[in-house]
Amino acid sequence: MIHEGTRRGAKNTKGAKNTEGVAGFLCATARAWADQSHFAPANHFSDKRQRALVTTAQYALLALVLVLLIFPVYWMGITSFKTQDEVYMLPQSYWPQHFTLEGYPHLFRQLKFGLTLMNSVIVAGCAALGSTIMGGLAAYGLNRFELPGRGLLFAVLVVSIALPGMTTVGPIFLAYQGLGLYDTKIGLILVNLSFGLSFAIYFLFAYFQTIPRELDDAAHIDGCTWLGIFWYVILPIARPAVVTTFLIGYIGVWNEYLLANILTASENAKTLTVRILEIAPAARIEPYQLYAVGGIMSLIPVILIVMLGQRHIVGGIVRGAVKG
Repeated sequence: MIHEGTRRGAKNTKGAKNTEGVAGFLCATARAWADQSHFAPANHFSDKRQRALVTTAQYALLALVLVLLIFPVYWMGITSFKTQDEVYMLPQSYWPQHFTLEGYPHLFRQLKFGLTLMNSVIVAGCAALGSTIMGGLAAYGLNRFELPGRGLLFAVLVVSIALPGMTTVGPIFLAYQGLGLYDTKIGLILVNLSFGLSFAIYFLFAYFQTIPRELDDAAHIDGCTWLGIFWYVILPIARPAVVTTFLIGYIGVWNEYLLANILTASENAKTLTVRILEIAPAARIEPYQLYAVGGIMSLIPVILIVMLGQRHIVGGIVRGAVKG
């Protein structure tokens, strides 16, 4: 009797375990079916809705930023075509009621705009080219050679980028008067080159870190000198960064006003940013209209240069920022 009861108890326990196992399997199957049939689509649609909202918010933010960036240029453009009365008319019109081109021939013929434009092109181009070449050589040396005090030198370089240019204007002015560089295009080129050199070294140094050193070693084994390696191996690979450095330096010098205003005195050396503010009081037309005309004319060369090199700008900045 005892053994029979024990066997019955064991059978009941086994049956209970089997029942629990079957029930657990059915519950798990039902839960999985419910997740796939009911809850998963809801989560899928919820994820799609969230992605759509995020995408819409991103495009809305980009559109807002685009409007904020384009509106000043648009306003400057329509102001250059407005008449003298429309410039001061309240409320302001968002489109010229009477188009006029009075400011453009005045700017070109009477105020030697061509000479001033050429000064800006020469100063910006030479300064940007010099800082790019010298910065590339210095960045390559700092990146590839184990120089003593390299870390300290690089730290000083980074600090010099944040140094305000106004703090050095006084000493530069006195030095230029003593050296005979005051009121010369060469003087403007040298001072802008020195200010852009720190950025060029820093930017190209970060980009050169993405180039494998094995390429240098292979070229060195083939008998190439370090200067040859830089010219024939590194520069072709780093062309996006080199073009980006040149364009950023060019735009910076093109828009520079403080040094050009203090270190020049004659029309033969003054750049466009200085002349635009000086010629308005002597003009017969409305000064604000002339400011707008000068702004549009100074903006066109920069837009053309950026359009030609925008692919290199994006590629250089993105790759330099990945491992830099």
